Amino acid sequence: MPTPIMTIDDLKQHSRNGAHTFVRLNGGIRSSKYIQFDGVRFYIFHEVTGAEQFLLPNELHEAGILLDAMKTGNFFLD
Repeated sequence: MPTPIMTIDDLKQHSRNGAHTFVRLNGGIRSSKYIQFDGVRFYIFHEVTGAEQFLLPNELHEAGILLDAMKTGNFFLD
C-alpha cells in the first residue's frame, strides 16, 4: 500500500533524496510526479506533461493540486 503524504514536512522528509509520488484523481487515475527537496526548494517534475517547477515551500500552492491532495489524503509516495 502506498505511503500517504499528509503535510509539507512529510514531503520534505521523503523527497530529500528524490521521490516518485502520485496524486490519486477521480476514478483512480494517477498524476505522477518526481519531487526532490534540496533543503531550500522543491524540484517538481510532472511526469504526464513533462513540466518542471522549482518552488519554495510557501509556493507549493502553485504546483496545482498538491496541497489539496495532501489535505484530502490523495497524495502518496509511489
